[in-house]
Amino acid sequence: MSVSLVLLIINDMSRIRISSFILAATLSIASFTSCNGGDRHEHSDTEVAGAYSCPMDCEDGKTYSEADTCPVCGMDLTVVE
Repeated sequence: MSVSLVLLIINDMSRIRISSFILAATLSIASFTSCNGGDRHEHSDTEVAGAYSCPMDCEDGKTYSEADTCPVCGMDLTVVE
């Protein structure tokens, strides 16, 4: 084997090692950041900021964004909990 062929083979092996290292590092970082679980929280079915509804449920669960009176029965709307 000539010296230039040996150097070419060593150079190719170094590229493969560097590429493998970069791939492994990228996959490790991706797995840690995608499954952090730090920002988990629960939602309720009626989670609406400032939602109001009729206490008599005249309109089958319809909600309003402002406190007012029910257009059907005239009662004051209450905050949905």
